Amino acid sequence: MKTLREKLKKSLKSKKFYSISAIILFFGFFYLIMSQFYAFGISLTPSMDTYFFLNEKYTALHPVIKDGKAVVFPPPKRFFLWKKYYEANGLHYPKKDLLVKYVACTQGQILNTVGRKDYCNGRFIAQIPEYAVLIPTPHMRIKGFPVWHNYKIPAGYFFAASPDKYGLDSRYFGLVKDSAVKYNTVPLFPKAVIR
Repeated sequence: MKTLREKLKKSLKSKKFYSISAIILFFGFFYLIMSQFYAFGISLTPSMDTYFFLNEKYTALHPVIKDGKAVVFPPPKRFFLWKKYYEANGLHYPKKDLLVKYVACTQGQILNTVGRKDYCNGRFIAQIPEYAVLIPTPHMRIKGFPVWHNYKIPAGYFFAASPDKYGLDSRYFGLVKDSAVKYNTVPLFPKAVIR
């Protein structure tokens, strides 16, 4: 006959098995449900303030274009005019890759460029760094740079900004169409957010 001790061990083992099985099933079910709405993303460039993102797949039909929100979109055509710049800095962007940037200024807001600095409604949003021979000074005479003078952003466009001073964003390739945005994303563990 089995002793009471052996019976207790057997019941504890089966309880542990069922507990672990229940936890695994719960997380598996949770993953299946959440994977319909979210996807994990990784950025391979240092232009954002983090490398890890939670992509909101449910926003694919109607992305939210709002100041401070992170968005994902394909590179605009003007982006590739800067190919020599980013390749000189060791970066490579295949045309199929998507960009992740913050929305810094939206439709109806006023953009101004003062020297190398861009402002949205008087709030500083970005600056062209003074680091390379590729970027002659002053900012105002550079044909490649978008320059804004009391420019009201038209409906359907926004200024995309990168927290990294060397990041390629609207400072270089101009405004981005709202319709180009694929979906919103949530930066995981960001160091700074443009607001």
